[in-house]
Amino acid sequence: MTKTLTEQWRGVKLPQSCYYIKNQDDEEHIAYDVGLNDIMFDGKFVFVQEVLAPVPSYDEFKRLQEQIKELKYYRDRAHKALCEISSLSEKEMDSGKAWDIAHNAILCLNEIKE
Repeated sequence: MTKTLTEQWRGVKLPQSCYYIKNQDDEEHIAYDVGLNDIMFDGKFVFVQEVLAPVPSYDEFKRLQEQIKELKYYRDRAHKALCEISSLSEKEMDSGKAWDIAHNAILCLNEIKE
């Protein structure tokens, strides 16, 4: 069974790194060293209630930004295709054009899923 980051931290098994944490007041912070139960922020100690996630490296951050950009591109293409259906005339709807447009939208959405 995989332990949560908080369980790993409590068991002193979490690699020393930067992590997003939640303190006793449910405020989120970036902790630069989660080796202790409490961490100093702005001159005061806060108790670490939960370790939320590792802070990504710059390279990982850039990769995620590119991935988001790509996903937005496919989402926007699918949205445009679906909006196009509502502008079709009855004759175009009967010709099967709506099915072609919907098929293209589904292909775009499949790109997002992968």
